[in-house]
Amino acid sequence: MESRREFIQKVFRNEPVDRVPVGFWFHFLTDDQLNYAGLTHPDLMEKSYQGHKDYIEKFDPDFVKIMTDGLFCRPANSLPAVFTAKDLYDIKPLPHDHIFFKESLKLAKTVRGYAGDDRMVFYNIFSPLFNLARYLNDTTELYTVYDLLQQDPEAVKYALEVIGDDMAYLAELVMTEGTCDGIYFSVNNCQRVIPLVQYEKYVEHSEVKVLDAANKLGQYNILHICGYHGAQNYLHAYKDYPAQVINWAVHVEGVSLVEGKKMFGGKPIIGGFDQMPGGLINVGNKEDIQAFTAQMLEETGNVGIVVGADCTVPADTPLEHLEWVREKVNELTAK
Repeated sequence: MESRREFIQKVFRNEPVDRVPVGFWFHFLTDDQLNYAGLTHPDLMEKSYQGHKDYIEKFDPDFVKIMTDGLFCRPANSLPAVFTAKDLYDIKPLPHDHIFFKESLKLAKTVRGYAGDDRMVFYNIFSPLFNLARYLNDTTELYTVYDLLQQDPEAVKYALEVIGDDMAYLAELVMTEGTCDGIYFSVNNCQRVIPLVQYEKYVEHSEVKVLDAANKLGQYNILHICGYHGAQNYLHAYKDYPAQVINWAVHVEGVSLVEGKKMFGGKPIIGGFDQMPGGLINVGNKEDIQAFTAQMLEETGNVGIVVGADCTVPADTPLEHLEWVREKVNELTAK
């Protein structure tokens, strides 16, 4: 009998399977707790652990994406105050025994235990650019990454490379000691604010190095191009990134699953539903959710597709809505 692991690996190799999988995920903490709060508030991490456990037990997903709530980014107190771009040269690599790595490894091991050995598990890691942008927004509020790029692009590149090394080590850590099967690597190019030529010259290498580190340990790594709060991206900037599976914000970008799959060279894809509050998967009725599911599969076919959403779905989305999707998918594709 085919295991869940073998089943998802077939999907991620664009091979025919007996049914199409369904993949959704939730945040378990509030927006203001996501970045670093888990390092100073153990109770929040316990809440995250319990959220993962409850979701896995109640929905029984085919694979698990570990939500790094409370541990989104490299901790703010590990970065210098930024008054000019040159301050970025003060960023140093995190020691490998840093609490950020220790807590991240604990999260990976804990959720792997909930998921079991037969289910693939993917650890969420945010790009170096996201780490730096969140830090600037949360602390100094003096500059955006774009502003600093105009001051001293080499300083920004230096900072991103250092953070990239830390995220690459994190990928290695969770895939070896944490026994995750791969990473779910989240990128965005700042709502197209950073010109593409600067993005490719100063940002891209720091992101690709994280995927390269993960690919050395496993071939099933997912690239998520985040449409956070309606932010659009230069999707084509990522078409050659070395990831096995692609997830982007269909409804934000205006690029369908079929169009996107072509753009990314036929790689397997995840998505379909809008993840915004008030969207179909969040508040729709059974008839409309299942009709949308059927239309989606008619367009994409059954190979190399995971039915899911543009990103994390709202926390108040009833699990019943996800069950309606799975029920329709199984009706249409299960053999």
